[in-house]
Amino acid sequence: MFDIENAIQRARDVASTAPLAERAETVAALLRGADALLAEVAALIRRGGVDAVAGRPLEHVLRHDARVTAWDASALKQAADTLQHMPSLTDALQDGYVSWSQVRAIVSALRSVPVAERARIDGIVGEQAKRLAEADPERLVELVEDEAARSRPDLAVGREDRAIRSSFLAIQGCLDGTATIYGQGDAVSIATIVDALDAVADDPVHPDAGVTRAQQRYDALVHLCEATLAGESAGSRPRPRVLATIDVRDADDGARILWSLAGRRPRVSCVTRDELLCDATIVPVLFDGREVLGVGDQSNVFSDKVRTAIVARDQRCRFCSRAAASWCDVHHLVPGKGNAARDGCLLCRRCHRTVHRAKWTATWQDGGALKFERRGKHFISLPP
Repeated sequence: MFDIENAIQRARDVASTAPLAERAETVAALLRGADALLAEVAALIRRGGVDAVAGRPLEHVLRHDARVTAWDASALKQAADTLQHMPSLTDALQDGYVSWSQVRAIVSALRSVPVAERARIDGIVGEQAKRLAEADPERLVELVEDEAARSRPDLAVGREDRAIRSSFLAIQGCLDGTATIYGQGDAVSIATIVDALDAVADDPVHPDAGVTRAQQRYDALVHLCEATLAGESAGSRPRPRVLATIDVRDADDGARILWSLAGRRPRVSCVTRDELLCDATIVPVLFDGREVLGVGDQSNVFSDKVRTAIVARDQRCRFCSRAAASWCDVHHLVPGKGNAARDGCLLCRRCHRTVHRAKWTATWQDGGALKFERRGKHFISLPP
């Protein structure tokens, strides 16, 4: 035990004094050392006797003496049992050709494979482990997974069936009106979803640009949903449908979203309310307390013809000059005043909120230019 403690202390000394140029190699060496130690742990477990000497089950010893979680203790015991019937994989682990991470993945892939088939797959591992030692570690794991699937095709089909049956998409609303989206799906469905999002999303950019790929895919998902609501040939974002509820007793200028999730309807800020009202289909509903007095006909802030003219004129967001028309709202230059083409311009979702939040004003200039002003500063948006 004293020698092990000395070795650990020497490893700590090496790690703490490693110069910057050698830190990557030091990290790799320490992880390889951890693999070697875990290989010896698995060898000791295979030899047996730990539970007999301790007077407790092996997993109890691992959990309470080695401070290993129940999941890791079970995985370690399962790996030791599997390695007992796979000498080639055991040798590859001890010789450093296979990492402990690869062993765990291989053991998981062989969980339902008969012992006789494991021996055959072990022979393949023995042939390929050294050759693939410098390759992507996933290559060897994929090779074993393919052989396991070939050995038990019924299990592969069963896994696919379970994945399809358990596929779901949940949207959990939060008290502040936001929501968490989570779920899982089978391989084919997920590939379809990711390919569709990547086809619509902007090209990936460097993380330093401030936009992550996850944010780009979220924007793409919203765009696909909007395109469905607007119709395939609409060519622009759908109008939000606003129910303008007016109480003759107590008029309220607040706004809430009517959604199909459980819980209270989320309230939106005045910035979002004004943003939605710029280019909305509005239905007035008159209340007297809880009693409905009447419902008016729906009307658009900008008619379909005017909206089409604005799209044809601007073609893209007039604030950032990047987002295409299909990503844009029609921004009302002066809220509540006018409904002609010169009373609106195209703004993408992010820029539309920026203009309302920062209170940018926009006025037309000669030649179709648009002048945006705020706090003494301005810039000119030239026509496309």
